[in-house]
Order: sequence, then C-alpha cells, then structure tokens
Amino acid sequence: MISLSKAVLEANTQNVMKVMQEIPENELFLIKSLTKLARQFQFEQILDLIEPLMVHNRDLTVFVKQVYT
Repeated sequence: MISLSKAVLEANTQNVMKVMQEIPENELFLIKSLTKLARQFQFEQILDLIEPLMVHNRDLTVFVKQVYT
C-alpha cells in the first residue's frame, strides 16, 4: 500500500492505475472502486480508504520487530 499512497500523493493517475495492477484479482470490488476514484481525480478519498491499511501494516511491522528482536 505504500507505493499506492505515494502515487496518490503525487496525484499521478497513471501510476495509481499501474500500482493497482498489483492488487489481487479476487479484490475486484476494491479495484473497481479505486479505479473509479482515480479516474475522477479523487485522490484524497483514496488516501482515506487506504490509510487504515497503512496504519495496520505499520503497527504489525513494529509489533513483529519488537517480538523478534
């Protein structure tokens, strides 16, 4: 999600679409929703949607580092 957030912060629709190709195909609803938002230049909404995932992943990384170091 970090590369997606970077593309969104750059407001680069092409990069957003390219990064979204990495999303698994079984997440079709997510892909369609993000594609629609990107085409409408709704980058702030995309950030709002992915921010909880970024925070969760960061918290998990910190937790894993604490456990295994």
